[in-house]
Amino acid sequence: MSVRAAVAVEEFIGEAAFPNSILADPMSREAFLLERNEDLPPDAEQVPPGFWKRQFSAAPTAKQDRFDWTFSVILPVICIAFDPFVFRTYGGGPGLFEKFAPIAIPLSYTAVMAMMLWLLMGKRLGATNALLSGIFGVCAVVSLAIGVVLFPFSLVGLIAIIGVLGFTPLCMSFSLLRNAVRAYRVA
Repeated sequence: MSVRAAVAVEEFIGEAAFPNSILADPMSREAFLLERNEDLPPDAEQVPPGFWKRQFSAAPTAKQDRFDWTFSVILPVICIAFDPFVFRTYGGGPGLFEKFAPIAIPLSYTAVMAMMLWLLMGKRLGATNALLSGIFGVCAVVSLAIGVVLFPFSLVGLIAIIGVLGFTPLCMSFSLLRNAVRAYRVA
């Protein structure tokens, strides 16, 4: 009979399953169960992985997947479609990054399409993951640069609530960097 079964019988009956066993003593039982777990010293508690280890672990969580879909696929498309002043303006003046628009907009759409491919196919892409990792890395750097420049405008725009969308490039750069590392490890 296993230890768990003996404990279950003891809890059910209310007395030790094996009266002469050292496992009848609760302190001895805990020490025995801790000794069976050889990864941890007897007095150590299991500490969950830290923030950065969780973010760059091989297996994404459901929340990370939602974050990646939201900030690397959906919101970038919305931001480019309804761009008020970054790449073009509706008032007639030049956009903040208007001269970079011929490179930045196709690069953003490349990142969006690559992210969709990665999130849907993942490890099944094989050697293509190395290419995706490079795309994600380059796009993460460009997105970070755009996000840093937009940061002050986004803070001011928070008054009108629309400024929240200005933080999309920063969140996108984090998501792209995390998935670049994951795609590189799989490749």
